[in-house]
Amino acid sequence: MMVEPLHKPPSKHDRSGIIIYCNRCDKTLTDICKESGKLLKKCLYGEFHRFKATFYGKDGKRQNRILESRDYHEAVLEKRRIENEIKEDRLGINKKGIQERKQDNTPKLLAHCFARYISYLNNEGTPIHLQKERSIGHRKDVERNLKLVIECLVENGHDPDEFTIDDLNDNVIGELHKFLEKKNYSPRSFNKILSYGVTFSKWFSEEHYTIRNWFARGNRKEVISDPQGITQDDYEKLLQNIDRDKGKKIDMTASKGKRYLYREWLADGIKLGLETGRRREEIISMKWNDIVVDKNDTPLYIKVEDIKVNRIQHKQQNKKVIYVPVTESLQQLLVELNYNKKKNSDEYILAPEIINNRVKNISDGLSRGFTHYFDKLETGKKLTYKSLRKSYITNLKLHMGDPESITGHSRGSSVVENFYLDKAQIAIAMRDFKVFPEKNKDRTEELNEIRNNPTKTQKSIEK
Repeated sequence: MMVEPLHKPPSKHDRSGIIIYCNRCDKTLTDICKESGKLLKKCLYGEFHRFKATFYGKDGKRQNRILESRDYHEAVLEKRRIENEIKEDRLGINKKGIQERKQDNTPKLLAHCFARYISYLNNEGTPIHLQKERSIGHRKDVERNLKLVIECLVENGHDPDEFTIDDLNDNVIGELHKFLEKKNYSPRSFNKILSYGVTFSKWFSEEHYTIRNWFARGNRKEVISDPQGITQDDYEKLLQNIDRDKGKKIDMTASKGKRYLYREWLADGIKLGLETGRRREEIISMKWNDIVVDKNDTPLYIKVEDIKVNRIQHKQQNKKVIYVPVTESLQQLLVELNYNKKKNSDEYILAPEIINNRVKNISDGLSRGFTHYFDKLETGKKLTYKSLRKSYITNLKLHMGDPESITGHSRGSSVVENFYLDKAQIAIAMRDFKVFPEKNKDRTEELNEIRNNPTKTQKSIEK
């Protein structure tokens, strides 16, 4: 049976230090077979192909080795293992002692590895110079989705108390794909769960020992972005619908099987979301002394930290700030929230009475509350709190054409276009658009007059 020729992914060329060598030709191969002149993938002598790498031994002398694996990714791992062995030998390190220490400190069960990773995300036991700020929502989301992997193992007959990280393979990832398909996750959620697995595997390879990133293999689902903002009619109905008596929701995940989602500050939080276009965490962090005024004490704009960007870039100083314009309607809202009495104070604008776990409690309240009360409108739409930001940016685009100067997104990027602009709202807003504007109407009549009465026009010119 003919053996397939070896292959290196194009993106990996000249980066791994691994070459393809032919024992039959006794030559290093590129994309072209040296003997036939055809593409390497059409070579008839694939059985003679081997992956080969160069190493420098303890004495510094160069040595070439044929690698055992015929899979490129496995060959990369094999090369790394050999390099580590040579390095340990060069330093005179007791290999047995190293293996014993690795066994003592390295988690083996996949569930334990996941737990160690979650601890890392929470900066537990991490040196201060390696700590990173991550949102509570992100950490909880990672933990929740990694638990799905364990749930998948149980459903497919694997014992989590025996399943090690080295037991991961393509078959297990295939089971995970089927498991997620059965749960009918959206393409975005489907891809996100796998991406968390990819990030986890990279962390484990850096912190413990190199493993193959099985989660990175396979196709991802196509994500079709269709941003939906909230219409003015739905927005007004939503605010009218926020009532204490309608706040009860049956939820079997809650301790008592139900939740009460009414909050006195919920309507104000929704109004601030629409009028500022900022994210929940940023709205929660706004204070009265963040409002900048002119010499007449009229509010001009609110200085709001771009928390998401600063967290991603690990900025502790020179943090990115967004300048939210205080429009007429936003100013009216601020006055309703007692601006005249609280201006210049260090008090939070929204729900100042909540101090403990402020971000988590208010953020969850805004998200769950919005969804609960909007669903009660029975519009047939599935909107979330984010729809407020999408409506703001969509109308900002219609008003000034360059929303990035206000939102803080990079100019020329596709982020606003793909994830924030509600195309339906834009189409509705263009009802009064005219291909030939009214200002051209008089000129059109004048041209018709010239065509119909050339003599009269000539006399006017002579005069």
